Amino acid sequence: MNATAWTVVAVFLALTFAVGLWFARRASKSTQEYFLSGRTLPWWIVGTSMVITTFAPDTPLGVAENVRADGVSYGWFGWNMVMGQVLAVFLFSRLWRRSGVMTDNELLELRYSGKPAAGLRLFKALHFSIVYNIITLSVVMIAIVTVFDKVADLPDWFVPYLPWTLAGIALVYAVLAGFWGVVATDFLQFWMAVGGAIVFAWIAHQDFGGVSAVAQVAKPDALAFFPDDPERRLQVIVFILIMWWGSYNADGGGYLCQRMLAAKDERHASLGTLWFSVSYAAVRMWPWVLVGSLSVVAFPALSVQDEVALVNGRPTDRVSGTVIVVGADGPEEQELRDHPLRVEGEVVRSGETGEELRTAIPPKSKATYPAMMRKVLSDSPILLGILVAAFLAAFLSTVDTLLNWGASYLVHDVFRRFVAPEASERRLVWIAKGTVVVLMGISVYCSQFFTSIRDAMIFHWAVSAGIGPVLILRWFWWRVNAWGEIWALATSITVTFGFEICNTIWLPGDYKWANGSAWIGTVEILAWQKMLIIIGLSISSAALAVAFGGKTDSKNLEAFVRKVRPPGFWGPVRARLGDEARADHSMGQVVLLWICGVAVVYGLTFGIGGLIYERMDLFWGSSFALVIGCLGLSRLLRMRASDSAP
Repeated sequence: MNATAWTVVAVFLALTFAVGLWFARRASKSTQEYFLSGRTLPWWIVGTSMVITTFAPDTPLGVAENVRADGVSYGWFGWNMVMGQVLAVFLFSRLWRRSGVMTDNELLELRYSGKPAAGLRLFKALHFSIVYNIITLSVVMIAIVTVFDKVADLPDWFVPYLPWTLAGIALVYAVLAGFWGVVATDFLQFWMAVGGAIVFAWIAHQDFGGVSAVAQVAKPDALAFFPDDPERRLQVIVFILIMWWGSYNADGGGYLCQRMLAAKDERHASLGTLWFSVSYAAVRMWPWVLVGSLSVVAFPALSVQDEVALVNGRPTDRVSGTVIVVGADGPEEQELRDHPLRVEGEVVRSGETGEELRTAIPPKSKATYPAMMRKVLSDSPILLGILVAAFLAAFLSTVDTLLNWGASYLVHDVFRRFVAPEASERRLVWIAKGTVVVLMGISVYCSQFFTSIRDAMIFHWAVSAGIGPVLILRWFWWRVNAWGEIWALATSITVTFGFEICNTIWLPGDYKWANGSAWIGTVEILAWQKMLIIIGLSISSAALAVAFGGKTDSKNLEAFVRKVRPPGFWGPVRARLGDEARADHSMGQVVLLWICGVAVVYGLTFGIGGLIYERMDLFWGSSFALVIGCLGLSRLLRMRASDSAP
């Protein structure tokens, strides 16, 4: 990066801190202002803030790494979440906002009763604010350090201090501005981050010959939206059918829920979540997916199988792209064009000079996206500066959100609930700011133990997987109790760390923390198989807890239904409450709205994907789904409006 690029980054930082200082006094007024912006946010701020928060620097790096390794179909690791997001649009966002709680954990003592409810609130607050949050922050830190390390040409002596420097920048901003500063800058950061990613992907598309060039050098199903390989197809099916409802935020909880709770009203919470879902799947992911695909052209992967040279897994005797040439002066990156290859043992060599050739960027590498940035934008310092600033924006937004979210749990759900119920608002805000500093410091330290963003994402999901079905059912069925959530989450944590213990014993080679696969003896359990095991055991333990655990006190159930008015199976409660418990819409309406909403978001998403990847059959099929979904939604929403009219 030259002076021009650094100037762009500096201007962005100045603007960001100006906003933070502007909102500093307002954020310090109370915990409502510090954590929820006073519940006054309009839908376009709510949705945009959700998008940029999930646009963490680890996400584009992880998507590009996955697509480079396994093809476009690995995008389903993210696209599957649309189904949960759409359910939140038409149901959960309204219910969350209606509940009036400050954190999603506060809901637990509204929905459940007694010591189990209090214990669950404490358990989840500690788990998500410390264990889960530190894992997430560590992965985000790895990603932003990787970007600066690969792109910024930093001096070697400074690299060890880079994580602490970036953490310090994020900390100052988070402590100053609270949630007000986060959401205010998110809107500016959204256009910079998404716009920069789109322009970068377009330039890369032009430079490397587009999708047709990828088709010539990549594995046969690298461009398939649904893979032909049976094992990978099963993996995608697990992503689509299971992963979304198995996650910890299956009902819109967590830091997304924080945005819903901060919305002006239920309508703004619902519209904001809709804008988030559309932007999440149809807009922000495609530039990252395309860059991941093009990386196989820019940085071909070399290997040997049966004494035959492979480039990106395909047998060939020629290579084009950037590789490492091991010459007399040592390894050096070089750009080759239609260069002949030959094989000597397990080594690929130049057919002209006999020098060893190595892969510059491994197939599974967190450096894929920043390496493409450096290669494509080396002659465009302004755009490179914008894109680095966009990564910094995503980093600041995500870190500030996670710190604010974690602090809200520790302050509101632990300190105020169990330690000092009478603490003043001023004292609580200062404790929140101190908590933010401690969480950030621990996260920077822990980030050194993760080596792969791809594997870290799976570990991050697994450590809280399996609780999703209980979270969804608690809104629909009176019989779900606190013990169901406790056992589901405890099982996920136990099994996930149990796999880690197995890897310390049986993982081939050196032990690596949060490895994607798990080894038990000589048997390898792949990531998607781990997902099935964790979810299956968690659901089983939750079902037993619901069946044999104590029932929730009827007074709590009545208060919950009276306030939230959820649809579903609340027969005994509704019988006691009468019209007070009337839901806005039936379960049948919820299901139909969900189906039509999923058709709209997926139709738009894969319609755009069909155009990008020159798949007109996919484009027309997706467009048809989009039209049908829109017509269905229009009719259903008109019916719901007429039903609710006085």
